[in-house]
Amino acid sequence: MRKTLAIIAAAILAFLLLIFIINLRQQSAKSTSDKYRSNPNKQIAASSDEVKDAKPSTRKVTNIKVPAGQETSINTANEKNNAAQLNTFTGLDKNDEVNVIVADNSKVNPNITLETVGQFSEDEQLVFYESLLSQREVPKDVLVNLGGIYVKKGKSDEAVRILEQLVKADPEYSAGHHNLAAAYNQLGKKTKAVFHYEQAIKFNPEYIDSYYALGNFYRTNRKSEKAHFYYDGMLDINPKDAKAFMNKGLVYDNEGKFDDAIKAYNEAVSINKDYAIAWFNMGNANLKKRDWKEAIKAYEQAIKVKPDYAKAYANMGNAYLKDGQEKKGQDMMQKALSMDPALQKYTKPKK
Repeated sequence: MRKTLAIIAAAILAFLLLIFIINLRQQSAKSTSDKYRSNPNKQIAASSDEVKDAKPSTRKVTNIKVPAGQETSINTANEKNNAAQLNTFTGLDKNDEVNVIVADNSKVNPNITLETVGQFSEDEQLVFYESLLSQREVPKDVLVNLGGIYVKKGKSDEAVRILEQLVKADPEYSAGHHNLAAAYNQLGKKTKAVFHYEQAIKFNPEYIDSYYALGNFYRTNRKSEKAHFYYDGMLDINPKDAKAFMNKGLVYDNEGKFDDAIKAYNEAVSINKDYAIAWFNMGNANLKKRDWKEAIKAYEQAIKVKPDYAKAYANMGNAYLKDGQEKKGQDMMQKALSMDPALQKYTKPKK
């Protein structure tokens, strides 16, 4: 009887908390509320906002029993890429190594869908999901989303605690493995990260975002053959995946195969003509080939798509200088510095 009353009390508390959050949002200015609106089908953060092909699990929701919370330390990973070499900036999506999936096909309770919760801000979602942990049974999609928010906030230990319980209770839940891999990756536990990305693919061979994560892992570790294998896996699932072609171009670039890289970048922009990073990387590959004019054309396309692309201006300035067009080169360098003064040390022309 006491357990039943406790469950009822927890459910009432969660519902009242939701009503409280909704009332707060209604009192906010429209501009503020618009800021927090999000597409529930998109990822909770981790990777590039261009990831659109994730396929959440459609299997029946299983309620997971969650033990009482534990105190854990928080470890925020901060991996930095060296973005400049030889006065040339490399185009990489920020936080490519961490992409987290939202499962949006189940219900938090009979009256509140995850789509409804997805309209809240990230902090509001965090408060709401954590309030549900006091219940004896919690829908697994709540746990995978909570783990994803923890990953985005750098609370990797918290994410691991939640998601390890989840995949133990449902070993074939690909979204759980994927988000757990992202958490381990933030903690620098690469072997565990790779294992769980592979588990996500094992139980769902079309889990395209785990292919992407593994391709990125092997690309950054200069294991080209494996990187191509996983990017090709993305293309087997979706032959028109511009991001897979763009990243294959980066692998070829790492190998010094600039013609192959340019071909891959061209494939990417033929699918998505507004893919600024692909245009930018095409310019870099031409720059390395010493084809200054083709480099300039590619940078121009990157800037056309993204007018505030400071690094594209800097690299284009470098190409103009190499081509003997001093005035245009200096103008582009100054334009880049006006947008991002931090580029100062990279925009000094070589003597």
